[in-house]
Amino acid sequence: MPRLVIIDRRLSLPEAVLRGSMLEAYRVPVALGGGAHAFMHWFALFAIGGVTLQVPEDVSETAEVLLKPVDPGGELRELPRFWRRPIRNAVGAALVFVGLPLRSGSSRATGLMTSVIVLAAIDATSRSRAWSK
Repeated sequence: MPRLVIIDRRLSLPEAVLRGSMLEAYRVPVALGGGAHAFMHWFALFAIGGVTLQVPEDVSETAEVLLKPVDPGGELRELPRFWRRPIRNAVGAALVFVGLPLRSGSSRATGLMTSVIVLAAIDATSRSRAWSK
């Protein structure tokens, strides 16, 4: 029996299972160390050190090469204009999650639709300002 080597460690059980199933699709045998503990007690993942992906020693290099392009630790793909107005984006996110209280007749209406309409109006005015410059 070949010796198992840890090639990856994740603090998310679904992510570890997904990466393990990708390796199994390439016929690389995988063992999830701590997977049963993470399934039963997910809140203890930090204490047990996460879920480890273990493969036989003779195929460890192949497994590392297969996992390299999937690593999400690369650069962020966010638009640079997202960070130009961080306060506006934070207010917009709060409006989407909390809702905007408006008077509608005698009842008080809150909800996602009013927030989306307000955000669309804010975005439209900022775009018109950008085009007018």
